[in-house]
Amino acid sequence: MLMGATGRAGNRVADGDLEIEDAVDLCVQIALGGLERLAAQARARA
Repeated sequence: MLMGATGRAGNRVADGDLEIEDAVDLCVQIALGGLERLAAQARARA
């Protein structure tokens, strides 16, 4: 789901058709993806 959402927003950036709400959503999705990776790494170490 995360990659799909970021991919769609990224495509809209490439097309020059990105609204400010979409840009904020893209930033949030990227941040959440980073947190998911950190959590997975922490679980792997535990």
